Amino acid sequence: MDDKKVIDLIRNGRFSILDFFEEDDVLGKNENYLGYLYFMRDLKSEPTAEILSKICEVEGSIDLAYEYLGQIAKRVFYYGNERYISDSFFKMAISKNDKNANAWWAIFTNTNDENAFLRSIMIDYEQGDFLNLNKRLSEVLIENFDFKKDVWNFLIETLNDERVDKSESVSNILFTAFSKTGRHNEGIYLFDDVSYSKVGVLKSYISSNTLSYESAMSKVIDYDLDEFLDYNFARLFEELIKRKNSGAMFLNKASIIETAFKAELYKEVIKIYNENWDEHIINNSETKCYYLMSQIFLGVHLDQTIYDEVKRSNYDGALKKAVEVKLLFMKLMYKLVKGGDLKFRIAIWSTYQAAEKLLEDPELIDHYLYSDLYHELSAIEKQWNKKFYQDELDMRKQDSSNDISTFDTFVGQCKSYLSNQLFKELIYSIQNYHQTNKPTIVTYNLLGVGFDRMGDHVKACESYLMALQIMEKCKEYDYIVIGNFLSSVSKVSKDLKNETYYYWRRKFNIALVNSFQFNNNLSLKNTSLFKYSPLNLNYLDSLINQYFYLPEKQQLNDPIEMPSISDIGEEHFIDKDYRICSFSKNDKSMLMWSHYTGDHQGIMVEYEFGYGLPTGFGISEVKYTYGQKRQVEKDKFIFDQYLLTKNKEWEYEEEVRLISYQASKVYYERYSFPNPDRSKINARVLGITLGCNFPLSKLDFIKKIIIDLNKNRNQAEPKIYLRKATISEEKLFTLEYDYLEI
Repeated sequence: MDDKKVIDLIRNGRFSILDFFEEDDVLGKNENYLGYLYFMRDLKSEPTAEILSKICEVEGSIDLAYEYLGQIAKRVFYYGNERYISDSFFKMAISKNDKNANAWWAIFTNTNDENAFLRSIMIDYEQGDFLNLNKRLSEVLIENFDFKKDVWNFLIETLNDERVDKSESVSNILFTAFSKTGRHNEGIYLFDDVSYSKVGVLKSYISSNTLSYESAMSKVIDYDLDEFLDYNFARLFEELIKRKNSGAMFLNKASIIETAFKAELYKEVIKIYNENWDEHIINNSETKCYYLMSQIFLGVHLDQTIYDEVKRSNYDGALKKAVEVKLLFMKLMYKLVKGGDLKFRIAIWSTYQAAEKLLEDPELIDHYLYSDLYHELSAIEKQWNKKFYQDELDMRKQDSSNDISTFDTFVGQCKSYLSNQLFKELIYSIQNYHQTNKPTIVTYNLLGVGFDRMGDHVKACESYLMALQIMEKCKEYDYIVIGNFLSSVSKVSKDLKNETYYYWRRKFNIALVNSFQFNNNLSLKNTSLFKYSPLNLNYLDSLINQYFYLPEKQQLNDPIEMPSISDIGEEHFIDKDYRICSFSKNDKSMLMWSHYTGDHQGIMVEYEFGYGLPTGFGISEVKYTYGQKRQVEKDKFIFDQYLLTKNKEWEYEEEVRLISYQASKVYYERYSFPNPDRSKINARVLGITLGCNFPLSKLDFIKKIIIDLNKNRNQAEPKIYLRKATISEEKLFTLEYDYLEI
């Protein structure tokens, strides 16, 4: 039976077919059979000592026996994640005899361990075994090794021995070694003896002025050219075409097309795609997408046949999505240029929404084209909305009645002036309005914006301050208006950052948090939110005394939460002293039970929220997105990025955050009208669910908490329930909740 068949039978546990191995006369027929028998017995959990003794007799020593078993293990357990098996036997061999060069070399070929390589070479050299030494050196690549200088010098001395064959591999090692030791003048004489070398080595010779740039490039393999040319794709394309024409290129047509595309040589992409090379017809959908994208960039007719092929294919990669995004951009631009008056801002249009949705795709976000596509859509949005506001202004001008009798109509006209950068008209219009009408927060704010855009920050500051005076009188705090004032103060003079400035900075942060209310940021169709928690004294105290604890940044479970953003902190309007208390909309999350309740030994509390938050508190759902997208948008939605955005990996949490400015604790109770206590949150506990591993010794304690809380409720209020989580018998890996008597 051939070895491949034997190995397959061993790996698949078909030992009965191999029982003939137990016959002594069979074992001598193949030098590998003893090793196969050893591993067959090992896999059957049978004793192997007898077989190991026989191998020792055949091989002559225990270290050679382990080396032999290591070689057999490499044949039987050949997957990458199985290499540790053969590696273990080779390490056993050198533990018995650390002069076993073959075992050291086997460890090196398994793990690319630098020390193992060096030990093997040194042993062969010391023992004068140049037959093995030359064989090893003829098949090794060590350009990426990070030896110390004295080791490289040892290799130079060893490999220059006249008994060492000067193979290309040896020349390559010496060429590298001379580079690593700074002996470029000696190493350059080996240049013609190597067919290729690593980029770092070649650049070292260039830096030493012993090698020209063009000569060095001739020794760079196709796959390393991008690194050598510092990812200058236009230069890379030029070199690859030169190599193709000389017959010295190994890359295929698809790689050339990709390079041309990255070099923005779109005409070359189309030309090469349509050329008849000595290759199979391109069926690579990704390459077809490069071809289609090039046509889109050049504004030429799209090859509908190729486009239909890509759409029908199973390929769903980032480039296909990039093609779809670009086609949506084209539709938007056509409407913008050819479509006449725009009736709505761009965000209303389904085409824009479809493009935004595609730009949420994780593969596309990770692609190098993403940033350009993202900013292109932003540019289209800006251009579209500019035309929309211009059309709106033109429409108002053409309105013969010129009706500004209502406040909303007047504000609409002012915003049209602002959107079209007609700042003088805006200022004049508001000043005239104030002569016959009572000024408001809105009009003073618009006046301030007009002066700000004109560069008159002193008058802007005065206008904003007038808006704030009305705001203070009416107790109507708008963070946008306050932010405009703070910004104008900073532009006028840093010396103006006095007590008034810091008073309004605090008001700004409070108003910012207050803007996150149920009606704006969280639908209360289902008023319940859930909190998973371990059974600890701190949480039980908050449950008994009916308050929420809001931890600082350092106490959160995700180190990426509340990141250090440059525009947040003492020197900026947005403070960093925000705190959060987390809830979930998901009451049956196996992961949440595992991660937050001490392996299902804790509890989950259901809270019912009503409308009503104290000043300085807000609530909002968390948005989940990808790291690359967060990076692109880091300066766009600063507060959201800081407090209300998490990486996509956390999406299963369905998190809702209670946010506070500076406060670490807030009490809650169900509001009772007509005199609700608005210093508290309008909420109450509906029920407590025990984890499936909840310690029964603590059950009576939880029941007592519920009984005490229920005593304080009036007859019309629902009593707090108690449930216990169990693993479903019908649906494995899901939870069921059983109600318990209290």
